[in-house]
Amino acid sequence: MKSQATFFIAFLLLFALTGSLAAQSNPAVQANPQDGKGFTSYTEFGGSSNSDGRVFELDSSVGYNFSKHFGLDMGLPIYFTQASSSTIEDARIEAALGKSEEATNKLQFALSETANRELVELQFEARLALGEIETKSGQTTIGRAHLQAVERDAKAKGFLLIARKAAAARKG
Repeated sequence: MKSQATFFIAFLLLFALTGSLAAQSNPAVQANPQDGKGFTSYTEFGGSSNSDGRVFELDSSVGYNFSKHFGLDMGLPIYFTQASSSTIEDARIEAALGKSEEATNKLQFALSETANRELVELQFEARLALGEIETKSGQTTIGRAHLQAVERDAKAKGFLLIARKAAAARKG
């Protein structure tokens, strides 16, 4: 949810800061084709998706051409990333099939990967799944302690849905 709000805000800022996105541009802003002087702007949006997740780039720049051969440009790329949660879901499936040790190993790997990439939401998802699996596989004390820590940490970072899921899993 936070990534969608961030994307929406960035998208609005893009339209507010770049004037050349309109279908018809203001002639006063256009570079004069005879002398090459004037303001320029450029915007590009692209992305890639695979089993590891999705990455999108919003690249916009503005500049001024002093002559046909000399100009200055300045730009700011904005990246949007979303990692895949397939490892976490695979671990949940393995746990449901009675392979809790393999599921725990997958989640430990997912936790180290998400920590390295600073993917906070996926860290909470992996920790939640780990606590649930521990609780269901007979390690109730450890699992409930992990779920309580997830609830506390998720609440502190504003991930209220994950905090509620952790509280529900700890109680039930």
